Amino acid sequence: MAPKQYKQRVALFLAWADDPQNTGKAQDPMGINKEMESLRRVLANGYGFDIFVHRIELYSPMLAVRDKVRSFIRGYSNPDTLLLLYYGGHGSYSVHDGLLWMASSRPIPGLADSHSSFPCRYVLEDLVRASSDVLILLCCCDAVPSHPNMAINCTSDGGTTEIIAACTVGQQTTAEYAPQVISLLEKRFVSGQHTTIRHVNSDLPKGIDRFTEGIFGRGRRLPARRKFSEAAYLQLHGASPKVSIVLTPVVTTPMFAEEPRYAKSSLIAKFWRLCGHGPLDSWKAVAGEATGRIY
Repeated sequence: MAPKQYKQRVALFLAWADDPQNTGKAQDPMGINKEMESLRRVLANGYGFDIFVHRIELYSPMLAVRDKVRSFIRGYSNPDTLLLLYYGGHGSYSVHDGLLWMASSRPIPGLADSHSSFPCRYVLEDLVRASSDVLILLCCCDAVPSHPNMAINCTSDGGTTEIIAACTVGQQTTAEYAPQVISLLEKRFVSGQHTTIRHVNSDLPKGIDRFTEGIFGRGRRLPARRKFSEAAYLQLHGASPKVSIVLTPVVTTPMFAEEPRYAKSSLIAKFWRLCGHGPLDSWKAVAGEATGRIY
């Protein structure tokens, strides 16, 4: 069967604005910003994704994130569109609340847990209800459970929704997972190969392949795989367990939009205008109304 052809591919990247517990000099101690930039480059240049970035702020983060995700779905959900959601940051699992996304791995003094973490169940349920096929990439600890009922509590007539994640519940993530996925997608794009999401984790380089990739893969030396952490896959919803989303390389001119707080400075923006480019000037409530381009 030929892979499904999507008329549009749109991604939403979610990451915390900062970690209040980070007192070191490193601006990006977890490497999330570097990770997002590498993933953005591969998805935009290799697979034709338009990409939006949302930074999660402290204080009622669940309401803001859910509103952003719902706007994203309203703006782009369509049976002919592939949606992708990426989350990079801290994660945990609670028997009561399920999967949690957190600003910090430790409690923040003087701040209620609800202001620095939230259960992502409702975000996942919104995505499952979308009419589009949805790919979810989670790079955090306790990223994905072994059964859909541990992640969501809803049914849907929408498209296929699949998760690939750095690890499963009860495990810690590794810094190597996202670079491995990005490297795999990059090689598949260059060679023109399709990538079936169900097989991504099993196709990641292992053994001698990992060693040679570290030597010849543009200086991308990969550390040894941790024994206590294995990449995970979960299909939240699909017409058939055998149906899986397929990423097909394309040639296009994608758009990358980021919210004003993290956009280019005014001086650089003026320079780009002089060169004939229109950088992002505003971010409206509906994701589909984001304007301009950032390179």
